Amino acid sequence: MLRKTPAAENESHYMKHNFNKFVANSLLSGVLLLASVAAHAWGYDGHRIAADVASGLLTQQARIRVSELLMGGSLADVASYMDEERKSLKQKIPGSDKWHYDNIPVCGKSTAAACPNGNCATARIEQLSKLLADRKTDQATRVFAVKALVHLIADIHQPLHAADDEDHGGNDIAIGSRNLHSEWDSGMVKKLIRRQSAGEYAAGLLSRYGNQIRNTQSGNASAWAAESHELAVRVAYGALPGFACGRGHLDITRLPASYYDTALPVVESQLVRAGGRIAFVLNQAFAK
Repeated sequence: MLRKTPAAENESHYMKHNFNKFVANSLLSGVLLLASVAAHAWGYDGHRIAADVASGLLTQQARIRVSELLMGGSLADVASYMDEERKSLKQKIPGSDKWHYDNIPVCGKSTAAACPNGNCATARIEQLSKLLADRKTDQATRVFAVKALVHLIADIHQPLHAADDEDHGGNDIAIGSRNLHSEWDSGMVKKLIRRQSAGEYAAGLLSRYGNQIRNTQSGNASAWAAESHELAVRVAYGALPGFACGRGHLDITRLPASYYDTALPVVESQLVRAGGRIAFVLNQAFAK
């Protein structure tokens, strides 16, 4: 966990063609315009926090290219695009609704189903990163790649987007009127930011964690997913009262304070890492 301080090269032609066809049609229909409606995954605040952290870590070259591609918009403006357009995307690119997560089993079962047909976060992050870095990629596809990457990289840093116990990543574990997944997506983020805006909270993270963020800017999507999975096993699931592999779904009236004491620092660290790694991918792509 971070400590506070002061301060596919060989992806099929079919998929690339589908991307190009999708973004061309979307630009005509206005689907790729900046939007701000209800979101999922980390939730609206979490995705904006990760995007704002990333924006503060972009190189000058990357910052210019992002602004050009987003027509003056910011990463935070498009951070929830993949959720906002999830239904539309699913129709235009079948399987894209599964790009938000890797269903890696918590309890030692086979990982074969974690990424069916390449439709999972890690596979698509790698593909989209290559498309964005390729200077031969058309502009519309690069716009789509930026919007998708800023979202999917954040997604894979939410531990329950890299873990599953045959419970839809904790969605089937009731926590009062909510569920475990939504508590990690948004409930704990709201506890962290309190009355601050997402932008204010992100600025605080950049100030408090300083250069340590840059120490996390390495690896690839598979490594980041493995890191998130370990946190899910140890904290998101492991710290749950009564959790044990093979026990079945839990129904918890209220999470104890001890759970939040363990989980909240993990949520903050993962938002920081997500922002750092979004910037890492974009900086690399636009350096070429």
